[in-house]
This record gives sequence, C-alpha cells and structure tokens, in this order.
Amino acid sequence: AVSALFEGNFAEAGEIAINAVAKVSLGVADFTDKIAEAAEATKKFLKEVEIEANIAAGIADKRATADKIERALIVERAKADRKIVELRERAARQDLFSLQERKDALIEASEINEKITNKEIAAAQLRASAISEENKLSKSTKEDLQAEEEAKARVIILETKKLNLQKRLGTELSSINLQQEAAAKKEEDLLNKKLENE
Repeated sequence: AVSALFEGNFAEAGEIAINAVAKVSLGVADFTDKIAEAAEATKKFLKEVEIEANIAAGIADKRATADKIERALIVERAKADRKIVELRERAARQDLFSLQERKDALIEASEINEKITNKEIAAAQLRASAISEENKLSKSTKEDLQAEEEAKARVIILETKKLNLQKRLGTELSSINLQQEAAAKKEEDLLNKKLENE
C-alpha cells in the first residue's frame, strides 16, 4: 500500500489498505471486490424489481379496464337483450309486418347481439390475460390457477353464446328468405297465368 502511495496510485493504495484492514479486523479477504460485487447485485435486483413493478402496473391497468367495461356492459347488455327480444317478436309477427320488415328486424337483432357480445368478449379476454400474466409473475396457488382457467372458459362461453344466438337468428332469417322466395314465385306464377289467359 505504501509503495502504491508513493507511486501516486492513490486509489490502488486505498484499496490495498481497506483490504488489509478488513482482513485483519473482519477476516474477509478482497473486501473491496466483495463490496463491488454486492453493489452490482443490488443494481440487478433493483432493475428486476422495476421490471416486475411495471408488469404489475400493466396487469392492474388491464384489470381496471376490464372492470370498467364490465360495469358499463351490465345495463347495455340488459337493454340489448330487451331490444333483441322485441326485434325477434317483430320478425315472428307475420300478421303485422311485411316479410322485408321481419327480415330487417332479424338483421338488426343479429347486429346488436354481435356488437354487445364482442364487447363482453373483449373484457373477458382482458381479464383472462391479466390473470395469466399475474400467475406468471409470482408463485401461483391452486386458486389462482383455477381463476385463470375460469377466466379463459368465460371467453369461450361468451363466444359460444354469440354463435348460438347467431345460429338461431340465421335460421329464422332463412325461414323468412324462403317465405320471400315462395311469395315471389307465387306472384310470378299468377302473372304468368294471367298472361296466358289473355
């Protein structure tokens, strides 16, 4: 340490002196290297904590967004269901509405269902994604894994619900299309018969 001091290497002299004192008083060799290693490990740890904190904030944002969408959809879904029932009733009333009006009612019901269910699916996907990411971050309990699978299933259930109603509406629409074709054919036959009689 003294020779390094006389050569003007003050940093090296200080390091040698600290290592010598630490060896004598603490019994720790290469004390300054160990301090540098500890500082580097602390930097890495803090970086990992920062990354995890950012991920956790993103997960919280996803959950909050899903909550907000789901709350807004409670009343919107109820109104949509009521409107769909009204439109399907209109489509079923052959005595009050023309074929085109009935067809338009079913098309509108289908569009309403598509729109509201897509919103519900988006919210469910957000929630499932947040739960999945959260489970990747930390040690997941059996309940956490169960919640993740239930969230994924919710998305599938909503997609199935959407498809089932679209199928029922499509069947009703096909029936009206067949009725329109039959009415057009009947009209054409009457016209042809009238032309033959003249």
